[in-house]
Amino acid sequence: WQAAARIHERYKVFTHVIDAHGHLVGQRDAEPGGGAKITTVWAEGERAIDNYGLPILPATPPGDYSIEIGMYGLDDGLRLPVSKGGSVVGDHVVLQTVRVLSATAPPPLSVLDMQEQLGASFEDVTLLGCRLHKLGYEHQPDAPIHPGDIIHLTLFWQANRPPEGDIELVLQLQDEEGIVWLERQGQPSQGQYPSHRWRANEIVRDQHNLPLPPGLPVGRYHVCLSVRRLPDHRAVGPLLTVTGLTVQ
Repeated sequence: WQAAARIHERYKVFTHVIDAHGHLVGQRDAEPGGGAKITTVWAEGERAIDNYGLPILPATPPGDYSIEIGMYGLDDGLRLPVSKGGSVVGDHVVLQTVRVLSATAPPPLSVLDMQEQLGASFEDVTLLGCRLHKLGYEHQPDAPIHPGDIIHLTLFWQANRPPEGDIELVLQLQDEEGIVWLERQGQPSQGQYPSHRWRANEIVRDQHNLPLPPGLPVGRYHVCLSVRRLPDHRAVGPLLTVTGLTVQ
């Protein structure tokens, strides 16, 4: 970093590792220098070297990911705008791409931070469990959910054996009467790491953003899942209720 002028506010640096769909697989937020070089002590023109270690979330699918960084106010949490040529171009900077390799061994289930443990088998894969929260509130899992919000669902899969082919997921949001208010279809990891590449016993983190309809009535809902075998879309197992949520 280099200070263009004296800084009178304390800023934190956010460092993210994200996939092609914007899902976080690694993150660290800290004041520069791990708090030893806060921005209010920077002199005009001073350069600050600021190192970060970014742990990758367990069970992250192998592939290429982007590193993005930026700053936000310590007091208000607002991101600082990024300018180029006198014009604001965003609120973060993409630095480079990093390649994540497959884990050498499955992580212990205790480090996956699952809210629900399911153990539901679908032929050659098992849904170990899931985690659900309002998008951007991963550290506040009890944050209230309202119509129009985006909910973030993470599924944790394990291959019982090398899968014979690819699978497709159908995710539904159903009310207490079984009425479907939202449906999304797609492969795990949105096709970045298709199931035919999974190794026996490998655990795969699978993230989904589900935008709730703006006119969704308040009440209790169920997130349901069915699995189909590609390419013939043959159903594998029954419809499964994965977790629930309350819309306020």
